[in-house]
Amino acid sequence: MNNSMTRSAGLAALSLIAVSFSANVEAASVTASMGISDIQTTLLTLSNDQFLTDIATPFQSAFDTGTVLQSNFFSSSSGINSSYAEIDGSLAPLAQIHTGAANSGSGTATVLWTFDWLATGTGTATLNLEYLWDTTVANFQAGEVAIASSSISALVDSTSVQTDVLHFFQNVQGTAGGFDNLLLNFGVTAGQAGTFTVAMTSVSSVAPVPLPAALPLLGSGLLGLFGLGRRRQRKTVVAA
Repeated sequence: MNNSMTRSAGLAALSLIAVSFSANVEAASVTASMGISDIQTTLLTLSNDQFLTDIATPFQSAFDTGTVLQSNFFSSSSGINSSYAEIDGSLAPLAQIHTGAANSGSGTATVLWTFDWLATGTGTATLNLEYLWDTTVANFQAGEVAIASSSISALVDSTSVQTDVLHFFQNVQGTAGGFDNLLLNFGVTAGQAGTFTVAMTSVSSVAPVPLPAALPLLGSGLLGLFGLGRRRQRKTVVAA
């Protein structure tokens, strides 16, 4: 894995997925997308990619683990209810995820990406994730419950440093998107090693009744399970 992996994927690509999802004009439609466009580091070399992915619509679901990010797409409908969820691995290891729902539909997509790091010197190491996101709630109607959320988090050695960024609409019509950075800084000594875990989740759902409170926390729960599986004996990392 290179320290800098710039990709040409832009916000327009995420927005195109959202715009292409058509919905019945008499009910809400929601979309949520998240994509990592670049990862940069200082004082670190990276290796040993591992992926856990989870994708679901009301009638389809898949769970996968491995060293290669697998693409997957589900689209389902029942009457006027529509749902889709996608994990795009075409820019692997940089994941792109998309979900959408209309009427009483739902879609979720989660990618957990872990990789090892080795300090090449002594000082303050950095991990800088650049990402694009887009969330939309359109044509929201009284009596509906609509959620569109995109979230990303990064941890070093499972517990030492954690930063969470959440872009979230609930029962409010609107659209938002942009380009952001998620930055971790921590002290290292030459030869020190550890593991990063990056979690991305997109959730789109429309329902006539309130959604379970735990739904937006899907990515956090999977993150904890995957972190336990990847935990190793490492030297302690101290946040800068």
